[in-house]
Amino acid sequence: MRIKEEKIDEGYVQWYETAGTTIRIQTNKPWEELDLRMKNFYTERAEEYFRVRLHTDMGRIANDGEQE
Repeated sequence: MRIKEEKIDEGYVQWYETAGTTIRIQTNKPWEELDLRMKNFYTERAEEYFRVRLHTDMGRIANDGEQE
C-alpha cells in the first residue's frame, strides 16, 4: 500500500495507493528510521482513510445502522 517516500522541507511524505486512489501522509523522519509502532500508526491511518473514501466500510454495522 505504501508506494514511495519524498523528502520535503518539513520532513518526509509517505505516499499510499489503493484502488487507484493516492494519499500522502507527512512524517518527521524517513520510513527506515521510524519504529514499528509509528509505521503501524501511519499505515492504519491510511487504511482507515481508504475504507471511508472507497466505501469498503459499508456493511460493518448490522441492519444498516438500525439498533437491534
